[in-house]
Amino acid sequence: MAEIRASFFIECEELLEALQDGLQMMDDGEDDPETINIVFRAVHSIKGGAGAFGLEALVRFAHRYETVLDEVRAGRLQIDPDALKVFFQAADHLSDLVRISRDQAPLPEEETVHLLEALDSFLGDTPSQEEAAEEDIDFQPMGLALDLDLNGEEDSDAFPSLDDLPPPPDFSAENTAITETYTIVFTPKAELFETGNEPSLLLRNLGELGEAQVVCDTSELPDLAELTPELPHLS
Repeated sequence: MAEIRASFFIECEELLEALQDGLQMMDDGEDDPETINIVFRAVHSIKGGAGAFGLEALVRFAHRYETVLDEVRAGRLQIDPDALKVFFQAADHLSDLVRISRDQAPLPEEETVHLLEALDSFLGDTPSQEEAAEEDIDFQPMGLALDLDLNGEEDSDAFPSLDDLPPPPDFSAENTAITETYTIVFTPKAELFETGNEPSLLLRNLGELGEAQVVCDTSELPDLAELTPELPHLS
């Protein structure tokens, strides 16, 4: 787990570099959908990895940052100098949070709150798509009435005695030299890139777990004239 965690922070450095490059391109006037998606995916990937390691402060800030960027992607928020200024500040703070999370240092609460408020100013009173989806869920817990007579004699055979249980497995050294092999089939959905996911990070992390052999399936790859760059055609 420590090696995977270290690999995550190395990937964060690459993602932060892509984030800064994308923001600089936007500042230079290249605010096309692909550039915006690069920026969004960088923040989204950092949030996803941070969530896997329970880095709540990093997840919370990255989530708010990507929510604002998603408004830009959807065309509901226009890019202007004020927005870019906050985006650059948020990118710098995200970099600080990555470093602090890696080194397990104290969190800069005051600066985090200030930038969260700055990001919130672009959202107004309109709830995000995730918040709206959560509000639509009407969850009602259902109770179960179980009529169990655990003290009666008629159900005494329902639970085996310890003498009837199989012996524990033998974990001695001579019996543990077993190599397990897994076959993983990854067929991405059409909306993979729209949600900011990056499959290369998944493959890289799998490679950290042991020896891996990756085979690319190009059977669904269309002709160049029919290819849609926004869709994942490989599996």
